[in-house]
Parts: sequence; C-alpha cells; structure tokens
Amino acid sequence: MVLEVNSMPAWSGLQSVIETKIADRIAADLCRACGLGRAVEPA
Repeated sequence: MVLEVNSMPAWSGLQSVIETKIADRIAADLCRACGLGRAVEPA
C-alpha cells in the first residue's frame, strides 16, 4: 500500500510509473469496504 500525504494529493509521480489508475483503484476499494460491491468500471 502506498499513502501520499500532502494538502493536495495528485499522485502524478506514482501515476507516471504504473498503469493502474490510482484514483479508480482507491474508489473501488472504498466501495468494497463500505459494502457497496464492485464499483462501476470507467469506460
């Protein structure tokens, strides 16, 4: 797990070196943790 702590996390450094869309992954994990099932995949 990677946690970026600052006033405006943009993930630009990490996002530039991995293919996974970080914001989408965080949203999907949050939905699962809240019992909302699988998040809708972006088109």
